[in-house]
Amino acid sequence: MKKNFAAFLYFFIIFSELYLGNLNLLFGYSPRLISILLFFIIIITQKIKIKSMWLIKSMIIYLIFHCISIVFDDYADFSLFAYNFLISRYLITTAIVCITSVCIPKYISFKTFINILLLVTSINTFILFGQFFEYSSISFITEFFVGDRFSEIDMERDLFKHSTIHGLTGTVYSGYLITVLVPLILYKLEKSKYWYLFWVSLLIFTSFTAFILQQRSAFFLIFFNIITYFVFYSLKKKKQKLGFITLIIFIFFSTQIKNIAFTSDLSKSFVFELETRVLLFFGSIDFISNYPLFGGVEFFKKLYGGSPHNLFFNAWIRAGVLGFLSILFVFIKMTKISIKSIKDSLGKNILMYTFCTILINLFIMSFTHNSGLVTGEVFTFIFIILILKVKKINLENIQ
Repeated sequence: MKKNFAAFLYFFIIFSELYLGNLNLLFGYSPRLISILLFFIIIITQKIKIKSMWLIKSMIIYLIFHCISIVFDDYADFSLFAYNFLISRYLITTAIVCITSVCIPKYISFKTFINILLLVTSINTFILFGQFFEYSSISFITEFFVGDRFSEIDMERDLFKHSTIHGLTGTVYSGYLITVLVPLILYKLEKSKYWYLFWVSLLIFTSFTAFILQQRSAFFLIFFNIITYFVFYSLKKKKQKLGFITLIIFIFFSTQIKNIAFTSDLSKSFVFELETRVLLFFGSIDFISNYPLFGGVEFFKKLYGGSPHNLFFNAWIRAGVLGFLSILFVFIKMTKISIKSIKDSLGKNILMYTFCTILINLFIMSFTHNSGLVTGEVFTFIFIILILKVKKINLENIQ
């Protein structure tokens, strides 16, 4: 497989997963099906050695008990729900993870991989930027890719035209993508000879879009990523000075958020959201105590009007106690590996530092949202498999 073709194909797969999932553009089928086809081609033509069997086993255990949970859930449509959850998310993610494991770095170098992810995640950030300033061309692109998928989101919040600021993936998942994008930009600050362009993009696009999204978790993580990079990783004085400038701008944004939070409309919205989350959290505890073995996510939604918005509550309610334990095992193991790898890579291996930072970001985002390990969120599993892979490679040989 030629490297340029492999890189283009991988970009198309990730792009399709993020932005084209609901568009049946290929003979009436979703472009994401290319992932499934490639998965079988790779299985047939390549000798795949899955060394991290504990991860695969944990995923299988979770999926089995999720299906069992559906059977015991009186409000679940088994055929439709199983199809949407298993095929549309976990199966596609599994295919992409297998493709990633085989292609990187054999056919696609880590440098190219990061460039692909930078491009594909930046697209949504530029769309967010354009939506805020109401560029007509961006509106056309949004209509084509999104349609009415997010028209009902945040309609009660008019701040910053918030009801129209949803990117191509929705307001919440746009926050996820920014927490993937920022560590990639910081990687480029260290590696690219055009690093100053990435610094500008970090300030103008990433910081601003996180601000207008009002994604508190994402905004905090971006701030934390930047300060840890400039204080603990980068040893170049010029970049450290730019880091302090960046932090000052972030502090400015933070004060603006604080001031805005006390305006009457947003304050009411924030209080309502906080009350809803508290209700969901306490409801999750009560639900788990009553249905500990198998859970039942559709029953939970019927009772409380939404999903649990927490990784651990989600795992237990979606797949019962054994499904929860399998997710907990993956979380603890990968968190320990990531934290140790971040400590070991400070000032030495920016690649491992970047991958582990992204995974920690995604884990933290899943504490207050629904995407993550329990839904087959694609970047979570991509970076799990790559972290495990990089650990086995001689770091001096990584390009």
